[in-house]
Amino acid sequence: MGYLPFLISTFETGIDQSRKPWMIPEDAFPEILDGYNFRGVLTKREGYSGFANGLLSTYCESRMVHHITNEAYRLGFGTVGPYNRTLLNSPIRRGTVQITDTVGVQTVTDDGEGVLSGDGTGTINYTTGATSVTFNVAVGGGNPIVATYDYHQGLPLLGIMSFYKSDNSRELIVADTTYVNRYNPVTDRLDDITVTPFVPGDNSNFWSWVNYPDADDVNRLLFVNNKVQIQRYYAGASPLVDPYPVYTTATVVAGGAYNTGNGTTGPYTPAAPLTVPIVPRTVTITDVTGAQTLRDNGEGIFTGAGSGTIDYATGTTSVDFTANVGAGNAIIITYTYVENPIETALQIFDFQDRLVILRPTYTGGTVFPRRIQISGTGAFSDYFVGQAPGAGFIDIPSD
Repeated sequence: MGYLPFLISTFETGIDQSRKPWMIPEDAFPEILDGYNFRGVLTKREGYSGFANGLLSTYCESRMVHHITNEAYRLGFGTVGPYNRTLLNSPIRRGTVQITDTVGVQTVTDDGEGVLSGDGTGTINYTTGATSVTFNVAVGGGNPIVATYDYHQGLPLLGIMSFYKSDNSRELIVADTTYVNRYNPVTDRLDDITVTPFVPGDNSNFWSWVNYPDADDVNRLLFVNNKVQIQRYYAGASPLVDPYPVYTTATVVAGGAYNTGNGTTGPYTPAAPLTVPIVPRTVTITDVTGAQTLRDNGEGIFTGAGSGTIDYATGTTSVDFTANVGAGNAIIITYTYVENPIETALQIFDFQDRLVILRPTYTGGTVFPRRIQISGTGAFSDYFVGQAPGAGFIDIPSD
C-alpha cells in the first residue's frame, strides 16, 4: 500500500474536502505577500491587499526588513561625483535609501521608483543595490559618505504575534530567525526594531509567545524559539527587545554586612552593592545590638521595627529603624539572590496567572526535555526558583 497523507483538521463544519493540513515547521515561509495565516494555514487574500495592512490603508509590500544605519559608502574625492557603489545588502526596500555626505551635510533620498533626489541626483537598482549619486556641492577629499536603508533579508518567518498594551490596544510583532519587526500603521510597513540580532535559527523553530505583565502590571510580550534566550518586548522601552532572564538557581547570603549605625534611626542604605536580582520575601535587615529587625513583604516594602523600601531587580534599598542605631553598631542583611538564567526553552505560556516554560535548556547546555518550569504566585511572579512562593519545576516521569 502506497503512502497516503494524513489530514489534521477540525470537524466544526462537518465533512469539508477543502480543508488544508496545519502548517508544519518545514513549511515556514520567508515572506508574506497578499496572504494571511489562520490556524497554521497560509491562505491568499482576496483582491490586492498586503498582510500587514490596516483599515483603508494603501497597499505596500509587507516583507520583513532589517535596517542598516550609516553603511560606509565612499570617500569624497573633491568633486560632486558621480559616486558609484553597490550596497552590501539587497534587495532594497523602496523609499528607504538615504546617502549622505557627512561633512557637507548633503543628503539624497530615493522616491520609491529608483530615483535619488534632494541635495543632488542619482539612481538606485532595488534588486541589486547598485547606486550612483551626484551631489550639488563637491564632497571634500577623504570626507566619508554613508548610506542608510532597509533591505529584505528573506529569512524564514517563524512568528506572527499580537502584543496587547496596557490600554488594550494591539501591536503586530513579526519575527524571523534573526530579526524582529513591528507594524507601523502610519507608514503601512514593517519597521525593524532589532537591537541585537538573534543567533540564526532555522525553519523548524517557531516562536512561542505570550502576553504577560510585570509586577507593575505593565504588559510585556515574551517569546522564545528553542534557539535563543527568552526575549521580552516592551512598548516604549529602550531597547524595545531584550533578553528575559529565567533564573534556575538561588544562593542565600546570611548575615552579610549592610551598614553601620550612626546614632540615628536612618535612613540607612547598603554600604556595598547587593547581589541581584533578589527573591522577594527573603530579605531581613537587623540592628544586631538593638535587636531591631525589618522584613520585606514581597512587594518591595519593609515592615517590622521600622520602615523602608527595596528594588528587587537593582538592590536599591533604604530603611529607617524605629529606635536609634548606636554609633558603630553593626547592621546586617540576610537575603536570597537568583542566578544562572536558562539558555532557551521550547515553549512559553501562562496558566492561572503563572508563567509556564516547557523543555528548558539550562546554563551550560543541559536540556531537560520533560521539565515544566513554573513561576511563583503573586505580583513578583517572574521568579522560577523554589524560594519564591509556588515556584519550581515538575519533571514528567516518562516519555
